[in-house]
Amino acid sequence: MAKQIDLSILGGATSHAKYPSEMADTNDYEVIGNVIKPVPGGELKGRRIKIDAKKTSLFPDNPRNFAPKDDLADLLPLIEKTGGNSTAVDGRLVQGKVEVIAGSRRRDACLLLELPLVVDLWDDVTHEMACCIADYENSGRKGVDRIADSCYLMHRFNTLKRSDPAFTIEKFAAMYNNKRRNMTTIFGIAKLPEWVRNCALARSEWSIRQADTLRQYFEQVSTKFSEDELKARLNFPVKKPSQALSMFKMLAKEGVGESEKDKAAYKINVGKGGAVTVKIETVLNQEQQTKLDEFLKNLLA
Repeated sequence: MAKQIDLSILGGATSHAKYPSEMADTNDYEVIGNVIKPVPGGELKGRRIKIDAKKTSLFPDNPRNFAPKDDLADLLPLIEKTGGNSTAVDGRLVQGKVEVIAGSRRRDACLLLELPLVVDLWDDVTHEMACCIADYENSGRKGVDRIADSCYLMHRFNTLKRSDPAFTIEKFAAMYNNKRRNMTTIFGIAKLPEWVRNCALARSEWSIRQADTLRQYFEQVSTKFSEDELKARLNFPVKKPSQALSMFKMLAKEGVGESEKDKAAYKINVGKGGAVTVKIETVLNQEQQTKLDEFLKNLLA
């Protein structure tokens, strides 16, 4: 996913803020022991607990929430064999309830198997620190879903922008040791319709460059076909990103042979008095007409 996040760029707000948590009823869980976790600028302290997974909730801003639900087939046998998750999930208290910050698959497996969930319950975790913990866990995974990460990053930016209207893409990109141009590309991918984002089953095989090419192809074909026509012609999902790109590429080229190129040509004539006439040899749709009108208005302004 994105590179390591630098929370210091957000200023002093996160270092002074405390999440208004309450102590949960100690009868709701069993305390196993004390735990410590290193984080940027210090360490977190808390307790390792065992709790009924049904009594927990999920942190809404975890990057994994923006990807399709994973198949748990690889995890269920291990969780069942050990009688629960041998690696604790990260959690915090929110209004007296245990919220799982990172470890949603382990939680889901314990829910399905009706086994207790082991949680490292950290004290005084702010929302931004919870995002940091979730980011670290997500960045360490194999087979990162770049498209899901794009959706997550746009969500994070919009959340911060609502809190601070002066917050910029440049500042957000710097938080992830990235550039504005790259972050703008990522946001463009996130804006794709859900059915396009899910066009390939092997989502972990998408690179940012491929996903951006997908965006470009989609923009091209969207000017020629309605959404229903695209869905009917493309018949997604396919297995691999390369297959999806090939199908979009073929559709983008459809009907653009030599005769079509001739039809799409335009001619510019300059009269004796300097007046310019542009003749377009094809029929423009409404969107193209609007773009042409805006271009000419800007040109002659």
